[in-house]
Amino acid sequence: MEFSFEIVKGGETKHLHQISQWIFEEWGMPHEKSLERFGKMDPADIVFHFAMLLNGEIIGTGGLHINVGLFREHERFIGTGPWVGILIVDKKHRGKGYGKILLDAIEAESKKRGFTKLYLYTSTAESLYARNGWKTTERVMYKGGENAVMEKVISNL
Repeated sequence: MEFSFEIVKGGETKHLHQISQWIFEEWGMPHEKSLERFGKMDPADIVFHFAMLLNGEIIGTGGLHINVGLFREHERFIGTGPWVGILIVDKKHRGKGYGKILLDAIEAESKKRGFTKLYLYTSTAESLYARNGWKTTERVMYKGGENAVMEKVISNL
């Protein structure tokens, strides 16, 4: 098995349609909205975003984001970040440890870019993040369900 990570670039269509489909399946975001957001790749919105490949096939995605959906309901988090965002592993590849591999890659790239502390929120994968050193700081209601807001120090500069 050979993993690789490609940075998704604005306007690139190679992986955007698959990423858009996963975002729709996970969170119901319309394809047009996610394609527009990733097409722009505005650094004030997205620092970087990976397509995770296994033997050349996209099996996951995730990145580091400045702007996250949580802000719409919880404005107090605006200005906090950056946030690990849109971390998804294809359903047929879940339960194999690939989420950890993707998370490790995001943390490593974030550290290379000089970030020392990261945030995320999740309603489904708190145990994955906790096993990887993330600490739950609070719980909030978002989109009708409870979400854990988590943080991790990745460097002590």
